[in-house]
Amino acid sequence: LFFLQEVYPAVRARRERVTSLRIRDPVLTTAFDRIAQAYADNGYVRWGRPSEVFRVDTDETIAALEGLVQPRIVVSRGLLSHLDPDELDGVLAHELAHLHRGGNLRLLGVWLLRSLQAFSPAALIAFRAFLETQELAADALAATITQRPGSLASALLKVHALATSSKTTRGVLETARKRVLSRAELASTRLRIQHLIGAPSDISRPRLWAFASALLLGGLLL
Repeated sequence: LFFLQEVYPAVRARRERVTSLRIRDPVLTTAFDRIAQAYADNGYVRWGRPSEVFRVDTDETIAALEGLVQPRIVVSRGLLSHLDPDELDGVLAHELAHLHRGGNLRLLGVWLLRSLQAFSPAALIAFRAFLETQELAADALAATITQRPGSLASALLKVHALATSSKTTRGVLETARKRVLSRAELASTRLRIQHLIGAPSDISRPRLWAFASALLLGGLLL
């Protein structure tokens, strides 16, 4: 159950990115350099800064931070074609926020803690809370850097709309699963937009909750 719920979706999403052609896109590169400079201007150390940003040649809606030692950002053609410049800045700022908050190394550590407690309902709750608060904290930091929380909120709405409208399913079970996931994603998107519009500059609370949930996950293991 842990494999089907947690591991398989992550591996499947990563496979979609890895198997797609990667292209250097001048629009992406220009936007990335602008946002990276904004982070530097705000005093954020650029350790492990992605050296490259790629456009992934797929119609899927993808924006992700990849890699452990040499992190990089990938944005899919299907998403890039629907974003205006301000929305693209928000998306790139969000992915860079994940990097400045520990990147995939931190996420890998939490995944390991979760995998060691695959049968624990409490660990599942803590793990889900950590993922949710990580996204909220990255949204808040991105909004602080760009000073345009509405643009990131607009991008989130587009991502959800594209993800739910472009998927074709077969079979009753697959259709039901997609419907449940769509409702869960909508609830998450609404929460993130409420935090962005309500208090875009407050980045301390999501950070605290992310730390608390990770600490709880480690404490459960002990």
